[in-house]
Amino acid sequence: MTGDIDDIDSWKVRPVVEVKPFAGLRYAVDRVGSLGLVTCPPYDVISDEQREELYSRCEYNVVRLVLGKAYDSDDESDNRYTRAAALLRQWRCDGILRRDPEPALYAYEQLFEVGGNQYTRFGFIAAVGLQDFGVGGILPHEQTLSKPKADRLQLMRATRCNLSPIFGIYSDESGSIEAALRDQASNTEALVVLDDSGTVNRIWAVSDRGAIEAVRRGMQDSQILIADGHHRYETSLNYQREVRQKLGLTDESQRIPSDYTMMMLVNMHGTGLVVLPTHRVIHGLNDLDPAVLVAECAKWFDVEEADPKRLADIEDMTPERFLDSLSGDVKPAADTSIFGLYVAGRLYLLKLRDRSKVESLMDASRSEAWRRLDVSVLHSVIIGHIMNISDEDQLHQKNLKYTRSLREAVSLVDSGQCQVALLLNPTSVDEVRQVALAGETMPQKSTYFYPKLLTGLVLRSLDQEDE
Repeated sequence: MTGDIDDIDSWKVRPVVEVKPFAGLRYAVDRVGSLGLVTCPPYDVISDEQREELYSRCEYNVVRLVLGKAYDSDDESDNRYTRAAALLRQWRCDGILRRDPEPALYAYEQLFEVGGNQYTRFGFIAAVGLQDFGVGGILPHEQTLSKPKADRLQLMRATRCNLSPIFGIYSDESGSIEAALRDQASNTEALVVLDDSGTVNRIWAVSDRGAIEAVRRGMQDSQILIADGHHRYETSLNYQREVRQKLGLTDESQRIPSDYTMMMLVNMHGTGLVVLPTHRVIHGLNDLDPAVLVAECAKWFDVEEADPKRLADIEDMTPERFLDSLSGDVKPAADTSIFGLYVAGRLYLLKLRDRSKVESLMDASRSEAWRRLDVSVLHSVIIGHIMNISDEDQLHQKNLKYTRSLREAVSLVDSGQCQVALLLNPTSVDEVRQVALAGETMPQKSTYFYPKLLTGLVLRSLDQEDE
């Protein structure tokens, strides 16, 4: 990875990133038996079927708080938000959830496998001072939608709690922040849970004042790029404004719990950041002729037919540029966009011939970092220009589906449900960072940071008396 966000001149004047410990709410293992029974994935990746399973797994599973069921009889006084708040109060009263005796940073490690390779992702969960986007301390990389934010805001109003951590990335080439936490974690017993994806999750409460101060100082001049949880971050901003207005607080130096949100922070220079690709599958196009499609692509790309059987040898999720590995003896240049086109049982590799030639098809108002993204080239040239699927239809997924599974993308075409699978290499963390630094957001479904963070390992109360 090259470059450092702290060296970008345009972002040198920015608010200090404020990181502090908090006394978390955590499940009492002696009461629930196992953290595996009560934790769950982030709310936005839980299917209806998975929610049912989590509900039946344990009466204390945190899914009942973050994604409670709605019923036809719900009204303003009895709904999934009020029920979540009541459960949270009851679990605290019954000792199911207990507040830690002293503030801590929560070191969090995930051990996982992708594409046959083992990875370790290490970070820490902290209370992070909220900042509006655009001032330089905390950067988004995705657009948000109003409906999820409204849903999360109602839940936050009812529970007055950060129920799951937002995933953020920071830059520390020296690794000193992680070292300070690892040193303390090595002297403390971890709580361990094996989640449904096969990921081993380990968490430690680090309350050592020296380690906390080292982390606080190290983070002050950093920046945080939100990797996952944009809706929850913007919800925290909205909740902060509501509470401060209600209390009549105008002095920004007077800090209250809602001025912070709970975040998991990972060093972008570590070895465990894995971003997976999201493939595009096309359907419902009238009179699509595979031969004509390939010929049109050949006007912009070098086209090489590959043996489609080789796809079976590639894992569904792999962080490497797996399409490059199918390119034969001559590898494409590192900055060349390359795609897989699977149609009518045949696999073609498309290597961008001349980047300057496609500039006329790209949105000129976008930054160079955005225009160089594989997903930007794919949507502008192949989906937009060649397939003639408008930006509006792309936004509403009229002829477009997304899948993280390579095998699913191929099988959808083989089964006749879809016509074309467009296969991508993953977007790099550095590419995400450069787009964010340019003040822009990524195209839709550009990144999938893997694995997801578990919900339920630690919660953070927003009540003043818990501060």
